[in-house]
Amino acid sequence: MTISWARGIALLLMGLVALLLTSCAKEEEPAPVADYSSPIAGEQTPAPPSDYSSPLSTGEPSSEAAETPPANTEPPAETEPPEEPRGPHPEAGTAAEAAKVQVVSHGKEIMVEHYIVPGKLTIFDFYSDYCPPCIEIAPYLEKLVNQREDLYLVKVDINREGVQGIDWGSPVSMQFTLRSIPHFKIYGPTGKLMLEGDPAFRRIIEWLKEIEEPSQ
Repeated sequence: MTISWARGIALLLMGLVALLLTSCAKEEEPAPVADYSSPIAGEQTPAPPSDYSSPLSTGEPSSEAAETPPANTEPPAETEPPEEPRGPHPEAGTAAEAAKVQVVSHGKEIMVEHYIVPGKLTIFDFYSDYCPPCIEIAPYLEKLVNQREDLYLVKVDINREGVQGIDWGSPVSMQFTLRSIPHFKIYGPTGKLMLEGDPAFRRIIEWLKEIEEPSQ
């Protein structure tokens, strides 16, 4: 007997929520500091590589920044021009002209108003290909917007080309002061920000749970 699609997605969502909450929990945990006065200080376990929080999230002084990979501290935001908009501008386009799923930025600053779909709900998903939770939730987001006529998805890739690891130093990361990913923003039909961060994520999970297989 096969498990229904609704039951299957519910089980997968439970695992997904646990994975995302784990990454968020690490956001507040400072990296262990080696005690150089101890003869065994060098044996301390380093900070786990699975912390997908920005070094900015700890609020620590510059000693924390030294632990950030050099690749993530490349050109400052002011050296990168904003990405040319490829989505519909509220004054020039309509929902009919917008793709249901767009991938934008690639590390550059963006103008959010150029991607908000008039009269619809627009989800902005800030992500990196080096973030496992981001990759985990991606297919569910796309399935959600493709099944709902009122939802559109704008995936904001925070990584610049050639940067290995999560690019916390990219212009778009600095523009939105990102401290952890995936990070969500939900804009309403009038273009106003409705939800951001954890509240936005919870709303997305609620929408996913509402998707059920039609009864036979």
